[in-house]
Amino acid sequence: MVKKFGAFLFVLCFWKSVVMGQKEGNVWCFPDSLGIDFNNTGNPVIFTSSIGVHANVNQCTIADSSGNLFCYASALDFTPHSLYIFDRNNNAMPNGSNLKGHPNFTSLLLPHPGIDSLICLLYTCVDPSNSNFYGLYLSRINKNLNSGFGDVVLRDSLIYYGTICGFKLTAVKHANGRDWWIFSYNYSSGYYIYFLLTPNGVFYQGMQNIGSHASDIYYGKLIFSNDGTKMLAVGIYGHIDVFNFDRCTGLLSNYRDIGEHLSSLPYQYFSASFSPDGNLIYISPWNLVKEFYQFDLNAPNITTSKVLLNSYPDTGLTQWNTYNWHNLGPDGKIYIPIVGNYQTPNSNNITTQYLDVIEYPDSVGLACQYTRQAFYLGGHYAAACLPNMPYYGLGAETGSICDSLRIGINELNTEQNGLEVFPNPTSGKFFLKLKDTNDQVINVRVEDVLGKMVFKTTALLKTITDIDLKTFSPGLYFVHVQTEKKKFLAAKIIKE
Repeated sequence: MVKKFGAFLFVLCFWKSVVMGQKEGNVWCFPDSLGIDFNNTGNPVIFTSSIGVHANVNQCTIADSSGNLFCYASALDFTPHSLYIFDRNNNAMPNGSNLKGHPNFTSLLLPHPGIDSLICLLYTCVDPSNSNFYGLYLSRINKNLNSGFGDVVLRDSLIYYGTICGFKLTAVKHANGRDWWIFSYNYSSGYYIYFLLTPNGVFYQGMQNIGSHASDIYYGKLIFSNDGTKMLAVGIYGHIDVFNFDRCTGLLSNYRDIGEHLSSLPYQYFSASFSPDGNLIYISPWNLVKEFYQFDLNAPNITTSKVLLNSYPDTGLTQWNTYNWHNLGPDGKIYIPIVGNYQTPNSNNITTQYLDVIEYPDSVGLACQYTRQAFYLGGHYAAACLPNMPYYGLGAETGSICDSLRIGINELNTEQNGLEVFPNPTSGKFFLKLKDTNDQVINVRVEDVLGKMVFKTTALLKTITDIDLKTFSPGLYFVHVQTEKKKFLAAKIIKE
């Protein structure tokens, strides 16, 4: 009984160390030298940043948990080492200059799970010696150094190398409410690549072959809904892919192909946003067609639910303009930059000095109220994309088998999600058995609470009878099973 209570305290300590993000997304920095502060409810205000007019897709921002800007990153010119990290006073951080980013790719700033003093910057960059290959890199910021303005303590650490898409990089909270799933895309194989950011670092988790053909989905945004249950990818030739997402396993499912699959490029879908409730999506092309659409994911036929919300004729005022990367704001509105094509401001074109706004994005059809030139940028130009922002406020998935930071001994059952684990708790050895007697186990892995794999086996059996944790520390462990029928099961077990 003492051992069980000790294991519970071990888990409880991890849960109490989690700092739930609430306001890390309340400040945005983007070209041309712009920022928006959303902390004043109902009245966002602009301020000046250091992001120049020539930045393109590659900018991201993070505030502290109270909503105060801490730092932002942007690639400032068209070279492979142009990514800079700026502090809240718009100064380049020590060791934060000339990182391996590029304006045509993207980046993310994430709080480091379990370590409040650290921030992780993830970003992609092409290999200068082989333009078909890209790296996914990590730099790490210590918030406490440099008099509290931050210092880059790790830079350009290579996480993954291959044919990954520089545009597609996004993240969503794990079901435990602390760790982060990180997703990118392999354009040569058509596989989504996923990683897990834990207190121990970033770990490659695998690939999933699901969705449109690789070359069709290469360009365009990749984004999760705020509740973490859906992922959306858009691309050229009118491709729109929607998936369900399991925050526990990191797996995509229920692929819905709702695009037009055109043979030419009038609908170069580039940007996308979810409504706050995740039931509606907003899609815009990049170049030839200047139209903005809504789709209803609850409609019997999602493709035919397409509603035209706005159209800019390609004449006069908007001749060289296009929609760029739009975002759902902390205030529940969607902000849309109308950008001078190829980041060329035109003093005669006033639309680039405003953001268009969708006032009520949870409302179906025209009731969402698309408003042109609704947010004035104080004479600056919306010269490129809004920052790449995950939803920081998502908490643990209460009741999930992966809600690992909230579990107590009484929550453990012998049978969990079709998978029987016994004895539980265990002093070392335990056994697995599938509830579905017609299915068989293929792969098994056991992880600790930090996401570190401690056991792995492959076997085509209905029961696994020899998993031994006796050499590992007491505490909570997670058992992940893949079956012959492509089921992905998971269970919790306590090591006494």
